[in-house]
Amino acid sequence: MNGSGYPAGIGAELDTVACLLAAADVFHALGEARPHRPALAPAEAARVLASLPLDRAAVRTVLDAAGTSSAVLPALPVGLTERELDVLRLLAAGRTKPPDRR
Repeated sequence: MNGSGYPAGIGAELDTVACLLAAADVFHALGEARPHRPALAPAEAARVLASLPLDRAAVRTVLDAAGTSSAVLPALPVGLTERELDVLRLLAAGRTKPPDRR
């Protein structure tokens, strides 16, 4: 979710619903056969989904709803909390001020 796949880096600004939809779409696609690979079993799809740079809360929600373990999510570096990781992502993207709420 570094925004690199979106114009002007807006990926970091996706709302919760968009993040959830993105994670659900990937999980669903992984469970379907493709010309280049067979359908993945739910446990393998969960492992692949957890390794992607998607919103961790959205991934955890999708995995819980699918009945797979969200324990496959990689540990956060140096004991950071989810919120601390979010703040570091915003800082790395140059977002040092809160959005203008008019």
